[in-house]
Amino acid sequence: MSFSVNCNAKSRRMRPSLARRGLLPSLALAAVVALGGCAPTVPCRNYTQLFFGLAIGDGQGEVSEPLFQAFLAEVVTPRFPDGFTVIDAIGQYRQQSTQTIIREKSRIILLVHPDDGTTDAAIAAIVADYKQRFHQEAVLRLDGCAAATF
Repeated sequence: MSFSVNCNAKSRRMRPSLARRGLLPSLALAAVVALGGCAPTVPCRNYTQLFFGLAIGDGQGEVSEPLFQAFLAEVVTPRFPDGFTVIDAIGQYRQQSTQTIIREKSRIILLVHPDDGTTDAAIAAIVADYKQRFHQEAVLRLDGCAAATF
């Protein structure tokens, strides 16, 4: 990934005498203020993070690596063939019915995608399939936009 900033600021070498005179902190503050208006030249891209708990509902064990890989191959890859990222995680939440804190292994899928109805429907289908397949109450979905390049 690359990131660039278009500020047209010229780089200058600081003379040692400025630091000795105590002007360095003032110049550093001025540089921060001057560069504060710089904007990234990288376009904003939509992304979605899906958080999947690996404890199968109804106390039926845990989603194994082969089961999760089958889910990726059958459900996620056909909808996002250009790629995605899977991250291992540990999740924690309060179970509403018992008010008990639950900790479980989790997986996060990160998707970078266009902002359109087709993509939204594909993501909704992934969530619905996982919930039904592994008896889940919920899959957390976070959407956002970030400066990203490929």
